[in-house]
Amino acid sequence: MNCDSTTCRIALTYVVPAIGACTSFGMGVAPLFTVRKIHNAKNLGKFNPLPFVLTAANATTWMLYALMVHDYFIYIPQFFTILLGTYYTLRTISYASEEMKSRMIMAWVALAGFIHIGGLLSFVVIPDHVNNGAAVGKTVLGVFSTIVLLSLYASPLSTLYRVVVERNAASIALPLAFTSLVNGALWFVYGLAIMDHFVWVPNGAGAILAVVQLVLRFIFKARPVSDIDSISTSSTAVGSEGRLTPPLEDDQKKPEDMV
Repeated sequence: MNCDSTTCRIALTYVVPAIGACTSFGMGVAPLFTVRKIHNAKNLGKFNPLPFVLTAANATTWMLYALMVHDYFIYIPQFFTILLGTYYTLRTISYASEEMKSRMIMAWVALAGFIHIGGLLSFVVIPDHVNNGAAVGKTVLGVFSTIVLLSLYASPLSTLYRVVVERNAASIALPLAFTSLVNGALWFVYGLAIMDHFVWVPNGAGAILAVVQLVLRFIFKARPVSDIDSISTSSTAVGSEGRLTPPLEDDQKKPEDMV
């Protein structure tokens, strides 16, 4: 992104990512109240905790990417999000069904292995054995990070489908969807400013997803449901840790939920 004036450069390369880091941290903290409520109730209800595993994994890949490109604006919020995502996962997994526990553990192990391979290739193998290894390693790690992020983006799709089918947007949290739009837009602009497509492309997609949620929220009337059943957060790529959480499918519900 061309920016000739000093003020413009400072705004795009310092102010925008600083605000983005703050909104990212805020979105990471957003599920805390719900997680504590689940812990106190000792019941997940219809809440799906699997995206919390993806949250921690996504933050890990982007923290590694931040180390690769020496960008502390990306690194700082991801560090805290790893802690938060791990905390949310450990707090909720004990209340999940056996099938969901198995899914969460399998996802955790698979993602940990995937991230380990990506980090090993990018930081050790490629720089030592490939010409222009640093640039190639950055590309490989960026691709790995994007793949994990796309897995995170997939989580809202079933919920958005249900919103349309049931014509009920109660599962879309309006403040979080709006924050997702702002957060995604900030990181999108920052990615353009530093000319890093691994930053601006996924955040642009996250901002578009947030717009879709906002449109659906205003089109369909929200019928009230319980706090835990309706909780959702939105995904916005690099700086974001929340996501629209799909409710459990019928075969994952506890007997009391199906009455």
